[in-house]
Amino acid sequence: MPGDHEEADHYHIPFHDELSLLFPQKPAGGDANDTGSLGFDQQAESPLVNFADAFRGSNMDYGVIARALGLSCPAPSKFLRSSGTASRELMVDVGNGRKSLVPSLGCSLGATPVTPNSSISSSSTEAAGEEAAERCKKDQKKQGEEQKKQAKGDEEGGDKPKTLSTTKKKAEKRQREPAFAFVTKSEVDHLEDGYRWRKYGQKAVKNSPYPRSYYRCTTQKCPVKKRVERSYQDPKIVVTTYEGKHTHQSPAAVRGSTHLVAPPTTMPGSFYHNLMMHQVPQPSNTCQQGNINPNMYLANLPPALQHLQFPEYGLLQDSSCSSSAETSMRLAVSSLGWGAGGLLLLACAVWALNWAWWRSRRQERALRSQGLHGTPYRLLRGDLKEDARLLAEARSKPMHLSHHIIPRVAPLLHAAMSEFGRTSFTWFGPVPRVTITDPQSIRGILSNKFGHMGRSNISPFRRLLATGVLSYEGEKWAKHRRILNPAFHLEKLKRMLPAFSVCCSDLVSRWEKLVGQEGSCELDVWPELQNFTGDVISRAAFGSSYEEGRRIFELQAEIAELIIQTGKTAVYVPGYRFLPILKNRRIKAIDKEVRSLLRGIIRKREEAIKRGEASNDDLLGLLMESNIKQFQEHGNKNAGMTIDEVVEECKLFYFAGQETTAVLLTWTMVVLSMHPLWQARAREEVLQVLGKDKPEFDALSHLKIVTMILYEVLRLYPPLVLIQRRTHKTVEIGNIAYPPGTLLALPIIFIHHDPALWGEDASEFKPERFAEGIAKTWRDQIAFFPFGGGPHVCMGQNFALLEAKMGLSTILQRFWFELSPSYAHAPRTVITLQPQHGAQLRLHRL
Repeated sequence: MPGDHEEADHYHIPFHDELSLLFPQKPAGGDANDTGSLGFDQQAESPLVNFADAFRGSNMDYGVIARALGLSCPAPSKFLRSSGTASRELMVDVGNGRKSLVPSLGCSLGATPVTPNSSISSSSTEAAGEEAAERCKKDQKKQGEEQKKQAKGDEEGGDKPKTLSTTKKKAEKRQREPAFAFVTKSEVDHLEDGYRWRKYGQKAVKNSPYPRSYYRCTTQKCPVKKRVERSYQDPKIVVTTYEGKHTHQSPAAVRGSTHLVAPPTTMPGSFYHNLMMHQVPQPSNTCQQGNINPNMYLANLPPALQHLQFPEYGLLQDSSCSSSAETSMRLAVSSLGWGAGGLLLLACAVWALNWAWWRSRRQERALRSQGLHGTPYRLLRGDLKEDARLLAEARSKPMHLSHHIIPRVAPLLHAAMSEFGRTSFTWFGPVPRVTITDPQSIRGILSNKFGHMGRSNISPFRRLLATGVLSYEGEKWAKHRRILNPAFHLEKLKRMLPAFSVCCSDLVSRWEKLVGQEGSCELDVWPELQNFTGDVISRAAFGSSYEEGRRIFELQAEIAELIIQTGKTAVYVPGYRFLPILKNRRIKAIDKEVRSLLRGIIRKREEAIKRGEASNDDLLGLLMESNIKQFQEHGNKNAGMTIDEVVEECKLFYFAGQETTAVLLTWTMVVLSMHPLWQARAREEVLQVLGKDKPEFDALSHLKIVTMILYEVLRLYPPLVLIQRRTHKTVEIGNIAYPPGTLLALPIIFIHHDPALWGEDASEFKPERFAEGIAKTWRDQIAFFPFGGGPHVCMGQNFALLEAKMGLSTILQRFWFELSPSYAHAPRTVITLQPQHGAQLRLHRL
């Protein structure tokens, strides 16, 4: 039947599975114009419109919506939908604030209403729709031409009174944007529709307890507005009216409504989440909002489909209660996250302020209240800038030949003590550093009986140079000290004497070649003695030759120089080492290479131990032997050292064993060149005790003058000019309570040059001060501590003194030396006290 056929056309796509058995297929020999089995023209506009795409597209086309509802073209109208039912009506203003439901609106609508029971391909219906659309377009075109003429007339008649133009404009009827309204049953007023809105107004409604709210789309230049009000007749109904067309995409795709679609079991999956608008019969003019029939759509469906239930999913997500709950939960979680982040930032800010300012100010007030004086605190930098300036000024030129080197090597401490007294304070960044010069106070600090003090925090850069037992505290320090001590006993050092002797012979043999037939030459002994001590520590500590460890010495020297350069910054910058600058990358690369080389040496030793070829005549062998003994005695792996800890101790061997002894021998040769009489006396003693033979361990103990000279050089030119301790708690020393976090600086070089302890000739070279040894200097008060003191005294001091005695004795057996005219006396501190421009001497063969 034709009617049935047309009805099948209307419902074919969304209910294909249900209708495939209800409606017959057209014969194969049908009309050539047919495009489908049911005669549906795929090229024509589909009677099935994706409502979400029409409503929320980049160009929201109300024309598509109107045509889907049976209209010819959009007009300033409002469409009404009830969420609680499956109905959809048209509603327009009829004046006096009243609204009326009508079957059609537009410029000129067809007289024949379109219903599901009428053919959508009817020629009369199409003609009526096309004619109405054509008239609408002509009216719009005519109106546009009139507006252009009016604008042109205004431009030509600019000399006319403005009041005429204004009056004329006011007389014109303002063109209103197309409006679209719907009704939703919801407990929430502002329903989610995928766009972002900003509320810009609200006003009361007459005879209604519920206000009317106005919203505007937040997208720039988008003209769409929205009005939301709740019905006073039925408070569950929310009326939402849109005006204008969106000029942009929806910022967030909301779930499309599936209004009036079949359940998932009766429709293809591709259509489940799409809102399909179906053409429905237009209501009569007498239809009011109150008598909307919820089943009016089902009544117009074919009998075979009326059994289907059409769930109401809502145009704008009528399930907004659950969506609002989810949104509220997300907002709560987001608020908690932002709150936690804010608290974290606040805590960090408070910590930074306390570290950089408040704590420093409290410490300064505590020190000044007890009568101490010092420089004022400057944010972050403290006295670093002033220290860098004074050092640069002091190093800008060499000093005259004198042993009074304090103003050059420690200019800031010298200036502070001169201005504020012997016990004064300066600022190392944000940390106060109090200079302690009283011998009794120094003894108490070094002994640290109550454990309220510890070593000062080693900077991360200096940790790359050497850590090991030097930087440990508490139980870890005690464990490492217990393992390392046996390796430095004098009886164990005797085993290393052959290695010392070989290195000394190599040194003087190389110098004899340099002297040649002339019998003398000029030589910078500083790098030569660095190579010598590096060879000694390599052989004595690791059983390998200097050539095998040359790379480690070069890298250690380079990293020490780079670390000193980083300390010259005028402002202390936390986290400076993490900056990806060239200097930092080079420091890390050096540390990685040094670790790799040391691991290789340790692995070789482990393999030798497994083969039973290991020797205990070097420091590494003695260390590993002591380490294994600790494992066996305690039966616990934690009792010994790990491989990484052994690597750190090996780095410390290299730094302390090479650097400090090289510094001691260099300054000894320089001082003996400045005091040739003492050089002659030392040579005479060496030749008398040793002759031309290689030094032996027992014979070295009889070199009294050589020992006195070495001690005096250590007094005048200590390898370290300053050692520090840091207070963990409030510590009272010398009737002064030092707050936690205070650095207590023990200026070794100041104590060694103190006239109150050494006499007025404290800056003069007089080895006879140590004719009775060093015990006298510790009898009543501490006056001499080049290797530190107390429990943390340097355990390698016997190794260094034995090496220095052998080296100096071997040199004195074959050469005498004097200062070269090119020598510039310029001591400086680069971790240790070194000659800035080298140590140029003239060597003469005996």
